[in-house]
Amino acid sequence: MAKKYPCLLPKAGLVIDLGAAPGGWSQVASPKVGSKGHVIALDLLPILPVARNVTTLQGDFLSPAIQAELEHVTTAAAASRQKQGVTSSHQTETETPSGGAASRVDTILSDMMANMSGIRVRDIEASLELCQTALSFAQGRLKTGLTKQIEADVEEKKALSMKDYKGCML
Repeated sequence: MAKKYPCLLPKAGLVIDLGAAPGGWSQVASPKVGSKGHVIALDLLPILPVARNVTTLQGDFLSPAIQAELEHVTTAAAASRQKQGVTSSHQTETETPSGGAASRVDTILSDMMANMSGIRVRDIEASLELCQTALSFAQGRLKTGLTKQIEADVEEKKALSMKDYKGCML
């Protein structure tokens, strides 16, 4: 997927990897975003260190305390990148270094899976709760808007592709 959709992991991008253990997506994302990019990996299970540009957190994503810690780490990573003048390939001139869209993340990856109990209804509910929580978490944290001016395409109701959006969630 990373090869087919390079916009998932933009150079110098800020990426959050939810359900990161054992670290597969983080291992793919780290070299793609490069030394100026940053990956924040979170899982209930321990994650071995991946690379210098990957911060790992261990905890239950459904916990408000862990979400607050994830938010803190994300804000710190974005502030550090802004201080260094780092911008991802998705950032445009209209985004300001004072916060705003520039401090948001480029991509949120989530392949979290609830522990299965064998009780079908419970397992489906647990899985849906993780999906809903991840989607709610992404709102207000992903970069918003289109990467280029394509009003004509929108007016003509042409289909947009993933690469037309600044932030994405997978």
